[in-house]
Amino acid sequence: MPTINEVWEQALLINANLATLHNDQIDLKNCCALTNQRLAALDAGNQETNDWLEDIRKVLGEGFAAMAAGISGVHARQDLSNHLLQHLSEQQRTVICLLEKIAENTCTLVNQGYRQTILQNGINEGMQALAYMYAGANPDAALQHQRSEEQRRKLERCCPPSPPEEPCRPTPCPQPGAVDLPSLKGFEGYRAEPSPVKRRPRPEPPR
Repeated sequence: MPTINEVWEQALLINANLATLHNDQIDLKNCCALTNQRLAALDAGNQETNDWLEDIRKVLGEGFAAMAAGISGVHARQDLSNHLLQHLSEQQRTVICLLEKIAENTCTLVNQGYRQTILQNGINEGMQALAYMYAGANPDAALQHQRSEEQRRKLERCCPPSPPEEPCRPTPCPQPGAVDLPSLKGFEGYRAEPSPVKRRPRPEPPR
């Protein structure tokens, strides 16, 4: 049968073991609390990373939208330039057509004028000769003709005859219509302001 001293020693040993176990539990609790703090800091860091990624996604989205708007504006300007060039080309064809007609008519007029001058000179010489011969042979008839011409001139001063119809009538060339230009406000260009990225302070990890 154990003695009282042996029982007392066993009780002291059990008490010491319980104290050690209690200290171990306290250390374990502190370690778990530290682990929880580190997990909380890690979760906060993950949340901050997600926020940063969201900001980057927004900036990239705005950048791609600005790029798409800029490309669309360049495409619209190119279409307008092509339309204007086509209009200018049609105007140039009209100008060339008019110049060709002017050159053709001018050349025709010069040739006709040359022929008419020769004919008119010959007719003038013949008429002068006939008038001289007729006046010498028939003075009464020449005097009557002179009086008739004076009456005709007086009548024409009172009631001039209608001018003869001109043989040359200009034919209009095809003319392109006006270009419907858009307003200048639609071609001011895209001006995208960069989105400010918020700098968040990073929490320091617990030591």
